Amino acid sequence: MELTTYIGILVVLATLFIIVVLRIMRLKHELEAKLTQLRSLIDVWQNKKILSYNEAAEHFIEEIEAEEIKKEAEEADEEKEEAAEEAELTTEETELPAEEVETPSIEETEEEEKKAEPSETSRMLFARIVRLMEVEHIYTDEDLTRDMLAKRLGTNYKYVVKAIKDCDNGNSLINFVNTYRLRHATRLLTETSDPIVLVAELSGFSQRTLTRLFQTQYGMSPAEYRRKKA
Repeated sequence: MELTTYIGILVVLATLFIIVVLRIMRLKHELEAKLTQLRSLIDVWQNKKILSYNEAAEHFIEEIEAEEIKKEAEEADEEKEEAAEEAELTTEETELPAEEVETPSIEETEEEEKKAEPSETSRMLFARIVRLMEVEHIYTDEDLTRDMLAKRLGTNYKYVVKAIKDCDNGNSLINFVNTYRLRHATRLLTETSDPIVLVAELSGFSQRTLTRLFQTQYGMSPAEYRRKKA
């Protein structure tokens, strides 16, 4: 009787063990299926995330290019406006009615030569402009405009333009500022290993403008200039 009882108990225990093992195997298969599904979802999410990053990067690049084009257009407009104002000033200063034109005397010629020299006001203002460039390096601000420069000097931009023209051999404001920027860029290209885009930013240029001005001034790109000076 006892043996039969033991056998019955063993059979029950064996049955329970088999049921538990089968249950565990079933749970394992279900878990593996869930993990596979989760991995698939993660892969899909990562792919979407990569696409989002790429789209964001493309959008960012497009915005930068649009800003560079806009800034170049603004610089071109400023150059045209300065040229028109200079032409207007020159016309006002030199144009006389035909009946009033006379051959100047020696004294009048000497007087005209004195007038052609920069005034004391222009020389003083030009000295302050040069100080802003050489001491404070204000030209490194890519967003620098003639109005901002005039505001720093506490005057009107027309006086700034005139001071530069009178004291720097008829140079325009934009060319004057870009001369300092180019000088700064050439120094960075020869003395550092900074990327071209960083050199442009530290010099107050966009990369597009830096490349364009280097081609105009030196007949080569910034990278070619760096290799040549290495």
